[in-house]
Amino acid sequence: MTIEFACHQCDQRFRVADDKYGARLKCPKCASQLTVPSREIGATQIAVRNANRVRQHTHSVESPSSATVPPDATQGPPPLPVMSVTPAAIGSVAPNIDIHERAERALAIDPTRVSVPRRVIYAQGILLVVVPLITFALGTWFGLLLSRTADTAQAVAGPCEFTGRIVLLDDRMGTTADRGAVVLLVPQDDRPEQRLPVDRLKTGEPRLQPDELEFRALQVFGGGYDVADINGEFRVRLPVPGKYYLLVISRNATRPRHLAPTPQELAGIGRYFLPAIDLLGDQDYKWEPIE
Repeated sequence: MTIEFACHQCDQRFRVADDKYGARLKCPKCASQLTVPSREIGATQIAVRNANRVRQHTHSVESPSSATVPPDATQGPPPLPVMSVTPAAIGSVAPNIDIHERAERALAIDPTRVSVPRRVIYAQGILLVVVPLITFALGTWFGLLLSRTADTAQAVAGPCEFTGRIVLLDDRMGTTADRGAVVLLVPQDDRPEQRLPVDRLKTGEPRLQPDELEFRALQVFGGGYDVADINGEFRVRLPVPGKYYLLVISRNATRPRHLAPTPQELAGIGRYFLPAIDLLGDQDYKWEPIE
């Protein structure tokens, strides 16, 4: 398919392919800059061009002689007068509108703007609403799946035991079992609803029994307790493997006066036991995270 249109300056006629719509070109006849219009506007330009040519041709024809011929009785009655339309009358009925200039204004292209169909805008609005909902649903589903997987892994792992041996180093780098040292393990990511009293957890106290309040409270929130035996060995039973804090309070070694507990250590121990400083007393101790 082609587009036919005319130059608005010299009426030069053009015929170009449809894909040239909106392109700029130069008239070879008058050097005017033109914009290729749509097929409908081009057809209108050609029609106006042809009408102008017909009008010019009509003006160039000489008017018939106004001399009167005596009527001839033998030729019958004289012919009726014919009304002629002057160019002025034509102009008043159909003024010459500059369609070419109007078409170029309609086809002017603003390079700073982009034409987007309304359905594209609607589609983008729907996507802005739907995509976050889908991602939120997927994230929730994956979170639940991972949580269930972690719970299942812990359930499969089951209870575990943390074992070790506590010894003291002498000046000659010899070792002595720290019999009676208290070993406490508490989960890093959990804490008891109420901090545990420390009276029965200090070194020198009789070993806690499973039916005592402090022992049961430790088990409820996932902790454990034991006292080192004659060989310094201990065994703490925990509900599941994980991250714990280990607190070892020596029975046979006191700490130097210049090695007082730091505020950070007292705050960490105080999350679980109250008062923390009374639990430690003057004994040497070790507080550290383990996995």
